[in-house]
Amino acid sequence: MRVLVTGAAGFIGFHLSKRLLDEDCQVFGIDNLNHYYDTNLKKARLAQLPRTSRFIFDQLDLADGANLRRLVEDFEPEVVVNLAAQKFAPLCVCLVQFRLWSQPQGALLRG
Repeated sequence: MRVLVTGAAGFIGFHLSKRLLDEDCQVFGIDNLNHYYDTNLKKARLAQLPRTSRFIFDQLDLADGANLRRLVEDFEPEVVVNLAAQKFAPLCVCLVQFRLWSQPQGALLRG
């Protein structure tokens, strides 16, 4: 089975990807590796996943619709698991504009 996992470098996305690989699935993981969480931790998780024909990773932001569409068309996933998210603790009022822009953009793939 071909599975697209967004947020693959996050805690849940990493463990799901690992489990899917253990079940002989082909996994395409994407994550934007933003700096909200420690990128070294994200990269360390990804380093534990084998880079084989069964696991492909691409650093991609879901808001990049053109590249996301290309990826989906090329990989042709049978299942998409969307675990990409941005935690918004009261970090800064300046993030309001970012929150309003980023979440809805990534949630839509237009046909």
